[in-house]
Amino acid sequence: MQTRDEDIGLYKKDHEQRHGMEARSRTLVKMGICVILVYCFAVILPSNVFTGLGVSSLAECVQQVRINLSRTVLAFGGNGNLDTQYTLFRYAAVALTGAALAVCGAVYQGSFKNALASPTTLGVQSGGVLGGTVYVMFFAAYSAEEITTARQVHEELQNMNILQRYAQGFSVLLGCFIGVVFIVTISKIVGRGKLSSIALILSGSVFGSLISGSLGLVQYWLLLHDPYGTRTYELRFMMLGTFDRIASLESLLIMAIPLLIGIAVILFMRSRLNLLVFGEDEARSMGIKVELTRNLMIGIVTILTAVVISFCGQIGFVGFIVPHMARRFVGPDFRYLVPASALLGAICMTGVYYIAMLVGYASNINFVTSLVGGLAFLIMIMRFRNRRYADWA
Repeated sequence: MQTRDEDIGLYKKDHEQRHGMEARSRTLVKMGICVILVYCFAVILPSNVFTGLGVSSLAECVQQVRINLSRTVLAFGGNGNLDTQYTLFRYAAVALTGAALAVCGAVYQGSFKNALASPTTLGVQSGGVLGGTVYVMFFAAYSAEEITTARQVHEELQNMNILQRYAQGFSVLLGCFIGVVFIVTISKIVGRGKLSSIALILSGSVFGSLISGSLGLVQYWLLLHDPYGTRTYELRFMMLGTFDRIASLESLLIMAIPLLIGIAVILFMRSRLNLLVFGEDEARSMGIKVELTRNLMIGIVTILTAVVISFCGQIGFVGFIVPHMARRFVGPDFRYLVPASALLGAICMTGVYYIAMLVGYASNINFVTSLVGGLAFLIMIMRFRNRRYADWA
């Protein structure tokens, strides 16, 4: 009788596990569908869809939706106008950026077993902005005219050679790696040769604060001496985040290819994060090379974050809040958490950017993501304040 009861218990456990896996798989499919729907709605809906409640305004809105839909269909066929193509490229870049930053946050939090880890942990954002600032201050030599339309962005990029187009991005990328090396070195010195996750996060936070303060002084000096110059304009938009530079298929592909490759590699390796969460000894006993696996993942997500900063500037809170939100849908298993973070990051980033378009802050997206992400995190804390979650990783 005891054996029969044990068999029944094992059967129930196996059934529950299968049901849970199927439920999480369905959740991923639903998220994928939501990504497509949100992208389509953001492209088709006009930016003034919520202005006015009269019948005439509603009729105008419907008519504008029809026009946008027809233009979008033509753009997919290669016959659309430049502004419509720019909108498609821009929102594709927005979705990819959200997915990449969310994946980076999930990997950082799992690798270091710390819920505070984010793409800023290793000083990637701070180092990247520092590298971009050095380029803007000493090497930039482009027009100071303000860019307000997609056509102007496209024309300016067409007048540049390949080196001029992406010289600032390369400087940001170099600054990201310098920041990573600096933070890792400081952490090893503090940890007496061992890489402590706590020392790493604290060092990254202090490094970010120092860089932010220094860049704030630089920006203040520029506002006093050259408020309308090229350097002030470029530095402001790099620090506040913008997608205005994604103005052609070429720029989208140059940004999207490394992001897609990095995300694909992380998805292939995501099951190893489950072993790292249980501890280094357990991971080694399972045949995992802990240091190699961790360094490889950190290197990949650092490159992902660097690419985002190179093309879009600083975008805060996405890599921190989205993985926490994804855990509420699929749990802590990284086999489901990493793809869920990517899909949810694309959904959230697209929605937030559309909201930024409505309120006129699309060129200052870092401000909007920080505001929305901070409010979402406070709501999540208050909602779950009476519960205890030990499975944050």
